Amino acid sequence: MSYLIDANPLKRKFLEDFERATVRARIESARKIWIDRRKQAANRRQTILRTLISIRNAEEDKGQRRASVKFCEEVAVVQIPNLNDYELEIRKNIWGTPPEKKRSILRNKLEFAFEGFDFDNVLEEGEFVPNFLSLTFIHPVHSFRREKKSECFSSSGKAPRRLIT
Repeated sequence: MSYLIDANPLKRKFLEDFERATVRARIESARKIWIDRRKQAANRRQTILRTLISIRNAEEDKGQRRASVKFCEEVAVVQIPNLNDYELEIRKNIWGTPPEKKRSILRNKLEFAFEGFDFDNVLEEGEFVPNFLSLTFIHPVHSFRREKKSECFSSSGKAPRRLIT
C-alpha cells in the first residue's frame, strides 16, 4: 500500500482496514453474483434435460427412432502446414512455450478439480467471477485462492504472509 504515506500509524491502520473491508465487500458481492449465476445455469441444465427427455419419450411413443448420417458429396481440401513451416514467433503464439503449457495444464487441472472432475459441472464464462481490478472474469477457484491470500496479514499489518494452498 505505497500510496499510504501518512506518518500517523492510527490513520494508516484505519485506511488499511478500510481498504481490506472494501475488498472483502467486493469479493462477497462477486461471490453472490457467482452463486446466482450458478443457480441459473443449474436451472437451465434442468430445463434442457427435461426437454430432451420429453423429446425422447415423444419419439419412443411414435415408435420411429431414426438415426441417419449424410455426407456431402463435395468437399474442400485444405493443406495444413507443418509446424516447422511457421516462423518462431508465430509458433510461440500458436502453441506457446513449455513453461506456458505447464502453467496452463496446472490451471486446467485446478479448475476441473473445483468442478468435481465432472464435465457436466464445467462452468461457462457467464458463471465466472468479475474481477473489478482488471475488468475481466476469472474462474471462481482463483478468486477464492486470491481471497485467502489477501486475508492472511501478519499481526503487525506489514506485508502479507504467503498462504500455501
